[in-house]
Order: sequence, then structure tokens, then C-alpha cells
Amino acid sequence: MKKFLFALSAVTMAVNVNAAQLEHTNSMDVPSPTSLPVGFEAVFQKSMDDPNVLFYYGAKAFENGQHDEALKWMLEASRYSFAPAVENVKHMVHHGLGSKANREGVVDFLTYFAQPRGAESADVFAQIYLADYYRGDSCVWLSPEEKATCVVEGSAEPLSATDLEKAYFYFEGAAQQGDQRSQYVTGMMNILGVGVPRNVPLGISYLKEIADNGQPNVAYIIGKIYQDGYWMVSDRERANTWFQKAISYSQHPKSTLETAKNFEAGVVGETESGRISSAVALYKNVLDSISATVEDKSEAAYRLGLIYTHYSQYRDQVKAIHYIERAVELSHTSSNEFGVKALVWLGDKEASSDLTLAVNHYLEAEKQLLSLPLNIQQRHAVVWQKLANAHASGQKDNMEKSTRDFAFYMNKYHRTMAKTHIPAKERASYEGFSAFTFPG
Repeated sequence: MKKFLFALSAVTMAVNVNAAQLEHTNSMDVPSPTSLPVGFEAVFQKSMDDPNVLFYYGAKAFENGQHDEALKWMLEASRYSFAPAVENVKHMVHHGLGSKANREGVVDFLTYFAQPRGAESADVFAQIYLADYYRGDSCVWLSPEEKATCVVEGSAEPLSATDLEKAYFYFEGAAQQGDQRSQYVTGMMNILGVGVPRNVPLGISYLKEIADNGQPNVAYIIGKIYQDGYWMVSDRERANTWFQKAISYSQHPKSTLETAKNFEAGVVGETESGRISSAVALYKNVLDSISATVEDKSEAAYRLGLIYTHYSQYRDQVKAIHYIERAVELSHTSSNEFGVKALVWLGDKEASSDLTLAVNHYLEAEKQLLSLPLNIQQRHAVVWQKLANAHASGQKDNMEKSTRDFAFYMNKYHRTMAKTHIPAKERASYEGFSAFTFPG
């Protein structure tokens, strides 16, 4: 009986153990009908190391018009130097698709590819975008169409950094690889001392290659630097070489005007007759040019008036007055110092015969002069002296009024000359050409 009870107890224990093992097996090894044995997270995490998968997600997002999401995935894929992803990132950045939302990632991408990598040269695309970014171009992440109407300065949303030293570093890198716009910007930054200590000879060396390749505006800039002696010794003969080059490219009106002045001054040409004849022809070319500015034309007309006044072979008062009046007429469109000088010329001509008409010319000169910068007002402040003397001379029968008017205009003269002209901070342009905008 004892043996039977012991055997029954053993069987019962075995059954219980097997049941527990079966329950454990069911709970640990057999999946529930409502779940999978391997979750997607594990596989998805591993797939993130595959640039093909990242590229796929980016491409699908782009197809769905989700540009911010698309660029995010393409940037991730590009971390593996996956060529298709790199190409797509550059395409999206160029067209301003998703760049704003992914700005930090884009800057990291550009910074990586803007450096030489082993035998590979630095990427010029990356260098140019970083250069514009670091110069403070808030339009840099927009599409080409949006950039055309975007104002770089004063953007309400700060979408760029400002570090002109870094900007110069990247512009210079692109310039050394032959990018023409970067050569221009690097040259102008050196000439103006923007982001780098001023080095005019080095700046000219960058501009020369562009000018030699047919860019008239750049040839003019070089010529003007030599003409004016901008931070270097003036060399008008060398300047004239560059002006002639610009003229040969496109009948460049500013270069034509400077060349005419060089002929008139005797810098080029042999005989006086030949020099003045050449100057007259060039001044007339400027007047007939459709691309010359109003100020260029005013100066050309004024100088023609002087030639027909002073040079014996051309002396002709009718023509002189015609061109002086043309200078005044042009200045009505846009006030300039040559319109002022022409009006003073007319006033001086009438001063001995019709003082009232002379005063009218001086008053018109004053009106134009007041609309011009202080340094030009000071240069032509003689207008107030002439008004003072004219009023004093024309009112001899009323000494009190004569004295009062004389004092009034002389006071204007002295107040103008007493003002301090403080030049603006270093400009980002020279002769109207911006350091960061390729001319033409």
C-alpha cells in the first residue's frame, strides 16, 4: 500500500512539472496571434545605417511634396558620401527646397564638402554657398527666382551668419579653382579691405584675369584704380590701357569718358590738335550712348562746352552754350555736380550784362547743390559766394538790403564749409560696383 501511494505521488509531481514547463514554453516561445515575434523597430534601426534606405525615404518624401522631410533624409544619406544623395542635396539647396528648416544640417554638409578630401578638390558649390552665408546673405537659402527680388540687408528673419573672415576664406578657395564670381569678390574684398586687410595689388591680380576674359566693367574698375591712385600711386597711362580694353569689349561709356579726359589732359596723344579732336569725339560718343548714366552725359556735355570755350581750334560760343545748356537739361533729370558747374558757368556769363538772369542761374545751382552730399556741397560752395556778391552788386541804391543779402549768403557759405564731412564706413562697393555682386 505504501509503495502504491509513493508511485501515485511521483506521477502527480511529474504531471505538474510538465504542465509548468508547457505553460512556460507557451508564454516565452510561442507568439501571440496579435503580435509578431520580431518588431519593426529592431529592423528599422539597423536599416538607418544603409544610405540606400535613407535615400529611399528622402525620395518618397520629395515625391509627396514634403521638402523639409526629404532634405532631412538626403542629408542623412549624404553623411555616407552617397553620391546620389549628395547630388540631390545640392539640387535642393540650390532651389531653396527645405533649406530653411534644415539650415544647421545644410551648413554642416557644406562645411564638409567645402574642404579638400584626400585627392578630391574642395567642392566649389559648397564654398560659394558658405561664403555667401558667412557674409550675411539672408537670401542664400531661397530659390534663384526668390533671390532675384530678395533684399539681403535688413531681413526680418535671420537666416544667415556674419563672419567676413570666413566668407573671404571660402570665396578665395572658390576663386583659386577658377570660379569667376569668386575671383571678382575676392579681388574686391582685398581692394576695399572687407573681411581681410586691404591689399590693392593682390585685389587687382584677381580682377585682371576676369578683365582679360572680356568683362568691361572689371577692366574699368582696374583702370579707375590706376587713374585715381586709389591706395596706390596714380598711373594714368596704365589706367588708359584698361579703359581702352573696356571700350574694345563694349564701348563702355565710363571708360570712354575717362579716356576722353586723358586725351584732353595730354596723358595720351601727341599733338594738341589730335588730342582735343579725339577727346571731342569720345565725349560725343558718351552723349550718344544708351548705356551712359545721366551724370556721365552731364559731364561729357559740360566738358564739351569748356572745349568750345577755351581751345582756339574749337572756339565757338554757340556750340559752347548749347553743350552747357545740355548739361543743365540732363541735371534736371538727376541732380549732379556737373549740372551745378554748368549753371555757374551760365551765371558767370550773364553776370556782366543781366544780373537778374545770373542770379536765377546761381539760385538753380544752389537748389541742385543742396540735394547733393556734403562733400560735393563744400566742393562747389562758391555758389553762395557768387549769390552774395551778385545781390550786393545789384542793390547799390539800397545798402541796407544789399548788406543783409550779402550776409545771408555768406553765412550759408561759412556754415557749409564749417561742417565736418565724415566719410561713411568702409564701403562694400567701388565706383558703384558692389563687392559681392558680379557686374553685368
